[in-house]
Amino acid sequence: MKTSKFFFAAMMVAVVAVGFTACEPKGNEPDDPFNPGNGGNNGGNDSTVVVGERDGSEAKPYIVQDLLDMKTNGTLPAKDAGTAKYWVEAYIVGSYNFEANPQWVIGAENAVKTNVLLADDAASTDTYAVATVKLGDYASVLNLVDNPANLGKKLKLYGVVEKYCGVGGVINLEKVYMDGVVVELPGLDDVEVNDNMKPSEAAAAAAQLKAGATSSKDATVIGYVSKIATEYSEQYDNITIYMSDAKDTQETFYCYRIKGGKDLTVGTKIAATGKLMNYKGNSPQMAQGGTYVVK
Repeated sequence: MKTSKFFFAAMMVAVVAVGFTACEPKGNEPDDPFNPGNGGNNGGNDSTVVVGERDGSEAKPYIVQDLLDMKTNGTLPAKDAGTAKYWVEAYIVGSYNFEANPQWVIGAENAVKTNVLLADDAASTDTYAVATVKLGDYASVLNLVDNPANLGKKLKLYGVVEKYCGVGGVINLEKVYMDGVVVELPGLDDVEVNDNMKPSEAAAAAAQLKAGATSSKDATVIGYVSKIATEYSEQYDNITIYMSDAKDTQETFYCYRIKGGKDLTVGTKIAATGKLMNYKGNSPQMAQGGTYVVK
């Protein structure tokens, strides 16, 4: 079987929003973002991929070359269209930074926290032979900004395979091994809550949770609206606010898309009820879908 070749269009990608530091959904992500390549090698790994040799199972995980071939032969699901989960095994070599030049960053310098690049060789600098990983809940323990020593380490990932950052990618990670050792997310699976928590107490409790975990019981948080983060939406009938322990003090607790809120104003005392969570392991808050009553 001939090695499949992977070509990128030589085009520049405009930065579409200030504040994006990595490949994230922006509504107009290019099909093939600018990729400077290395030494003119735009075909990826030269090793032959034998059909059936790797099936994405835990025993026979895909490698980067398989994802390159999927994109070339049209079997790679489009962005946000992937549903099936597979195992993928390769080495961390960098990250995709939408604001850097070049954007395909080999090494830990100019890395971002949201993704990493994988290659079939830990020493590879060929940006035409990479796949991307959306770190999600695993960002705090895998990203190269906070963990530069992860560069060159071997990852074995279980997640959805689809196009991400314009190339083969893995998202919605369910399980990760690094150098053969399972990666455990820091934090707790659950925390104690009650029906009379201050915003500062709720924030402290939520901060103890691991990324992706929520409290098993609803917390009721009593305090003052200190900031309207996102105005009330007629379409979705929700609002995003910050709460504080005392009136006219800075925000201390984030309530994401609580139901209602059309008439809420800064300074209103409320009791918000919902699950606590620690979004991405670094943002303690009340999970979407909470409710409130004015006190």
